[in-house]
Amino acid sequence: MIAYVPNEEKYRIIIEGFELNDIPVASSVEGAVLMAKALKRCRPC
Repeated sequence: MIAYVPNEEKYRIIIEGFELNDIPVASSVEGAVLMAKALKRCRPC
């Protein structure tokens, strides 16, 4: 799972909750896409 949450102070608690549970958080849609591509490349066959 990858989460996209705008990097704004009002979302700080949501971002911290995801990160504490080892869920990557991107502050832009483009960042989330790059994370997904990286995870796809690193998956075992």
